[in-house]
Amino acid sequence: MQLHTSYNSAFQAALSTQSFAIAHLQHIKLPMNIDTSGCYKLFYFLSGGKKFHIDHDIYEVCAGDLFFVNQREWHYFSKIDENDRHERIVLFIYP
Repeated sequence: MQLHTSYNSAFQAALSTQSFAIAHLQHIKLPMNIDTSGCYKLFYFLSGGKKFHIDHDIYEVCAGDLFFVNQREWHYFSKIDENDRHERIVLFIYP
């Protein structure tokens, strides 16, 4: 199994194989909206210090946190500082 370093490449791999894909992600420089409505996502945070928005809820992220996001929930990160490390593992699961 390939370990992806891009959110979009892992998402596309899960969709194309109709299975699952794993991404090891780090160092996002800007807040970004995530709209990947075709997969469930499991986020495991290796570092924290950010805010994770899921629909209308906001969560402070700490290292070791685990979040499940269903395929219909809008989600994104905020308070991304270019100097902060932001590392996580994301498992994309095709429904």
